[in-house]
Amino acid sequence: MLDFLILTWWVIVVLTEYAYTMRVTMAGNVYSFGVVLLELLTGKPAVSEGTELAKWVLSKSKQQDKWDHILDYNISRTSPAVRGQMLAVLKIALSCVSVSTEARPKMKSVLRLIVNARWGLAQNTILLEEAVLFIRKISLFKSLFQNCR
Repeated sequence: MLDFLILTWWVIVVLTEYAYTMRVTMAGNVYSFGVVLLELLTGKPAVSEGTELAKWVLSKSKQQDKWDHILDYNISRTSPAVRGQMLAVLKIALSCVSVSTEARPKMKSVLRLIVNARWGLAQNTILLEEAVLFIRKISLFKSLFQNCR
């Protein structure tokens, strides 16, 4: 059954791009990877009721303040850090499914962008935690100093 699902996914995602270009290309592979990212971010299948996920997301993404409506709410609501990471990956996925094949990044760049998005968020989390600890230390020092007077 799993083999059938994988084959079905491949037919839908890869052949959709192939149908437009009539050839298998690196840009097509990037597009397919972008669709996989969109499936993970939205919780929706690549094609549902005749609507292609990539086209649906591209139409919804024209207003950046509406990007939250694209994401799977059950996951994005877990924390601000998760939401931020999902939005960063959404930006990458959007570049992968760009209508213009020339505008799509190379897979090496996609990997770098994903690593940077993850690392940047991890760095921000670490910096935030360090700032909170620093503030707590200052508060503790302040209370100790006031008690010594």
